[in-house]
Parts: sequence; structure tokens; C-alpha cells
Amino acid sequence: MIGNLSQKEFTMTIKTKIFKVVLIGLFSLGLGACSSASKEDHHHHKAEYNGACAYSMAHGKHVNGKPELNVSYKGKTYYFSEDSMRDHFLDEIKTNVDSANKQWKKVEHTHRDRP
Repeated sequence: MIGNLSQKEFTMTIKTKIFKVVLIGLFSLGLGACSSASKEDHHHHKAEYNGACAYSMAHGKHVNGKPELNVSYKGKTYYFSEDSMRDHFLDEIKTNVDSANKQWKKVEHTHRDRP
């Protein structure tokens, strides 16, 4: 027993954390391979939800995302307001993308012209 966790629970917790780190690294490599002419042009990919935080959007909120906190998934770029939001989004990425897409359809017309 380690703290309040059994050896099996502790091992699963460690494996989950390692998986998240590897997953974030792989997603980051996807954007790192992008052929950008300059570092200032790092956000030339059109972000989904007009640059709003994808995790917040999945939960019915509109919070501005940060271009430097992004994930590329199935050819689309998603911004996040915080590292923790990105991590939560990656935990169940398909479910979160589906939910964010549904929420975006409800509010898209009100945010279409935002920068």
C-alpha cells in the first residue's frame, strides 16, 4: 500500500500520467512539424471555435484560448486557456470534441466576427 492507494492503483495512476505526457508530446510534435516561416507566425492555423478554449467550449462556456496552448487533432487545431484544460480535454478527446462542436453550433453566430 502506498499512501491511500494499493500497489495496483498506484501503478495505474503512474501509467495514466505517463500516457498523458506522451500524448501531449505527440500532439505537440504534430504542430512542430508545421512549415512556419517565422516563430511569430505560430498561430497561422485556424483554430476551432474562433480561438476559444476547446475544453471550456465542451462544457458550455466561452473562454479565450491561448495560441501557445494548442493541440492538433485530426487536422484541426484547438486552443486552451490553461495547461490543465488541455490535459482534461485530452483525457477524453473524442467526447470533448463532439461536445464542443455541439456547443459551438449553438453560439457560433454570436462569435463569428470576433478576432
